[in-house]
Amino acid sequence: MEMRYLSIYNKLRKDILEGIYPPSAQLPHLTQLALTLCCSRGTIKRAIRLLQEEGLVVGIRSKGTFVRHGTALLPALQPLKNRFGVLVLSLFSSLAGSYYQYIFKGIEHVANKTKSHLYIIRTRNKTIQEIYQEIHALGITALITVELDDRPLRREIERLRIPIVHADLFDAYSKKHMVLPNNIQGGELAVKKLFEKGHRRFLFLHPYHTYSRVFNRANIMRWKGSSEAAKKLNCVCLWKKVALRVHEEPVVAISRILEKHSHCKGIIVPDSDLLQIVKDVLLEKAPTEAAAYDVVAFSQQEQPTLIHQKPVWYCTWNAEYMGRLAAEIALGKTEKAPRVQYLPMYLTTRV
Repeated sequence: MEMRYLSIYNKLRKDILEGIYPPSAQLPHLTQLALTLCCSRGTIKRAIRLLQEEGLVVGIRSKGTFVRHGTALLPALQPLKNRFGVLVLSLFSSLAGSYYQYIFKGIEHVANKTKSHLYIIRTRNKTIQEIYQEIHALGITALITVELDDRPLRREIERLRIPIVHADLFDAYSKKHMVLPNNIQGGELAVKKLFEKGHRRFLFLHPYHTYSRVFNRANIMRWKGSSEAAKKLNCVCLWKKVALRVHEEPVVAISRILEKHSHCKGIIVPDSDLLQIVKDVLLEKAPTEAAAYDVVAFSQQEQPTLIHQKPVWYCTWNAEYMGRLAAEIALGKTEKAPRVQYLPMYLTTRV
């Protein structure tokens, strides 16, 4: 898995700072760590090399790797020319989806190319003071945030006097550099594709996230693009229906909406989690009935989605380039970069 060594580095670092491996303690042998953490020895070596560069451990020839004294204080490192951090809200293990992996792959590409030091900094359950302390301790000179959908935290982070770039799905107000997909253009592409397929009545399934009880801001922009494209095509009718309401089974909710709007055979699904539910509902229909439907979904899935052998169109963007561009801007490698950079979206069936 891409970036696996960073996940292991963060785990070992946490164990050291929490005293699971106290000062002077010897870390388990590389082979033992590889078996315990289900990875290769090479991956363990890369993780331990980061711990050595940070000053948390020291390697002694023919004896092993030992935790250094004073690691609990974690004094600030001397700033390096290229030492940047990637700030994420969730635990790294939850960022294993292809979208995040491609972003990190792009960031890592720039880090390797520029011989930069790269650190993943997790923010969940940490105070802003703890985050500041960690950034200072690591000697971070540039920062990239990935999907940091926490407005108060973003405002506090932007107080830092270092280059900051936000890699986001949605367009949020910020005085710092931002790299994000052009969601409005994506909505336009979805409508135009369905129009090309012969549809004149469209259904936009707007997900409502029951856990946070809010609408995704990226999806709001996708709806805006879809509605603007529909107005330009005078013979097009577009309906927006809220999906996944509270206290209602997802499949039941989608089935009810599709039955109520059975005259709409062109469906726009702006949320990848909702795509599987739509697929399940359409698979319950007879193949001849389901064949009348065409679906455009916003998704970073690598594998095609087929509904009775008919492919779903993905509206997507280059997430790896997104990470690469964010890293280049953070390190000052892109001259006179605009504050906000919108990445173009494109359509594919992955077939």
